[in-house]
Amino acid sequence: MPMQPRPTADTTRPLVPSSRRSITSLSPRQGSPYRVTTALGMAAAGLGVAILPEAAITSAPATVCRVDIRNPVLTRRIGIITMAVRTLPPAAQKLVEALRRLSTS
Repeated sequence: MPMQPRPTADTTRPLVPSSRRSITSLSPRQGSPYRVTTALGMAAAGLGVAILPEAAITSAPATVCRVDIRNPVLTRRIGIITMAVRTLPPAAQKLVEALRRLSTS
């Protein structure tokens, strides 16, 4: 099967104004795209907004703008995953201890 070219923002742009006319109400949706590039591309095409970690925004196209969220301060819960039956190497153990100290301060 021959590969089809992926649509670009330029090929979808004619659809956006007509879609906006047909939308009568908007309700926020929470989602988790599998790829950050998908969220960035949708925002760049005018199809929504994306709330992303700062590291992901560095690859944003020049056609989008960044708005920092300062109030309220947003936090993200993270976890540490290790093999259950294995002792961590000393450097990794020190990292875990440092992260635990930081999380309780």
